[in-house]
Amino acid sequence: MLLNEESNFGRIPKKINSFVTNAFKYVKTNNLNSNESMMFFIKDLHLTEHEANILYHNYKNIDEEFMVLDYESLIGRPMEWVGKYRYTTEVPATIYGRAYVPATVDILATSKEDAKEKIKNTVDVSDFVEDDNYEPCDGWTDFDSPEIVYDMVDDMLYDLDINDINDGDINLMV
Repeated sequence: MLLNEESNFGRIPKKINSFVTNAFKYVKTNNLNSNESMMFFIKDLHLTEHEANILYHNYKNIDEEFMVLDYESLIGRPMEWVGKYRYTTEVPATIYGRAYVPATVDILATSKEDAKEKIKNTVDVSDFVEDDNYEPCDGWTDFDSPEIVYDMVDDMLYDLDINDINDGDINLMV
């Protein structure tokens, strides 16, 4: 059944009755907040979330408007329907993140093996430079000037195993 104000109060009556006044009294007497009230309606009274929303909405509006002490005087008063609606849209967001970007370091070495050894033991993190040919990912056009996180590069070099350096990653420049 479609949830709308004309047709679906669930098991909640369209007018306040003794069941509703007893629920209101319990919430008031125990000074329950909105979450506690909803849990009471759902778990103890076995109402659906929709029914609990209607009941709490009416309790809150009546209690705030009239500061009711005698809930029995409300019997027969119409209940106001309320439903849950969802609005979906796009909103602006700022995203910060950490990524791995191409960076290079030039090393003077006698062989690839010597270069690997120097990368592990003598390269300083400040020797790394960002790759000038870096192309940002599609959709990330504002991410065109990444900054190298040198403290992480230092940790990376410390933990580096020479065997993890691929020969293809080391190219003879001249």
